[in-house]
Amino acid sequence: MKNCIYFNIADYDICKSSYTIEPVFQNYLKTKIDYILSNNPVNSIKSDDIPSDFFKIITHREFNCQLANKIVQWKETVVREAGMYVSKNEPIKIYFALGGGYKASLDVLNFNTLNYSIGLGELLVIYQIKKLDEKIKQIYKPGITFNIVIDNGVANYVNNIPREKTLHYCNLLKKLIVKLRMDHCINLIIQTENLNWDENIKKISYTPLKLKEISERQHANVMRFLGRKCTYEEALMLQNKYNACMLISGQIIKQARENDLWFLQYSNNGELTFRSFPGGVCRIQVGDIALVNNHKVIPFSLSTENIKNYNPFCYKINFENFFKLMHIMNI
Repeated sequence: MKNCIYFNIADYDICKSSYTIEPVFQNYLKTKIDYILSNNPVNSIKSDDIPSDFFKIITHREFNCQLANKIVQWKETVVREAGMYVSKNEPIKIYFALGGGYKASLDVLNFNTLNYSIGLGELLVIYQIKKLDEKIKQIYKPGITFNIVIDNGVANYVNNIPREKTLHYCNLLKKLIVKLRMDHCINLIIQTENLNWDENIKKISYTPLKLKEISERQHANVMRFLGRKCTYEEALMLQNKYNACMLISGQIIKQARENDLWFLQYSNNGELTFRSFPGGVCRIQVGDIALVNNHKVIPFSLSTENIKNYNPFCYKINFENFFKLMHIMNI
């Protein structure tokens, strides 16, 4: 059984400051943080067709996990939308869904420990955005504005997740973005705060048994995001409620966006995706992003489905001590 590590970073008043970390993990994270904080000149590359080159970059394997035949259908849309910003010499606006403002339980027995802290998932999302921005700036100096969308209204409506807790998560994420000096490029759009959610929620209508059945795996997925055990019947009802809520949520977000440059972390339906961490093919909120040393350090999604295969260690730590642990000072 391999050891792995993950982080719960929050504004803890009393926080263990005597943590140690294996050098291989520390070096991996310090390298990522140093890169985010770097302000090196970007080497320009001449582009004869900036919108088309933008499409090539954002759908490259470094940032996208989909097969080519799933991507090609989006080329015309992406090129058109990017071209709109290029014609005005403005940063290209991208919109990205990053979950409901919390993470699912890692408790395989009771599902009763939802997580409202940030961790390696959020850090590596910012790392990926920094890499993308620099790649785009090589061909287009204005770069990008990366809008992270948090659909915490869905979490509240479906699973009764308190807004104050998801807003706390959002504040932690904002704090990390600012500390890593990426607030010039990254913007946070919070569903309950920015998208008139309380009015739009009235449009939601669902039939509790429209979906007739769910799998055992879907039942477990409902419970880990609900934060407690529930019967099959309740899980079926909640899945139907979620499906109906996501239809309205999608409409609201689409109306609020300036364009169709909309990305998910993972898609079963052909929507464009953006890797939320290097090599990622999943959503960071299904558990936590952890690190394992498998001849080299690899980030992966730790969840109720695979946690039994690892010996995990969680660093519950505040911002100050996290950066000290990475030997990052003056931040």
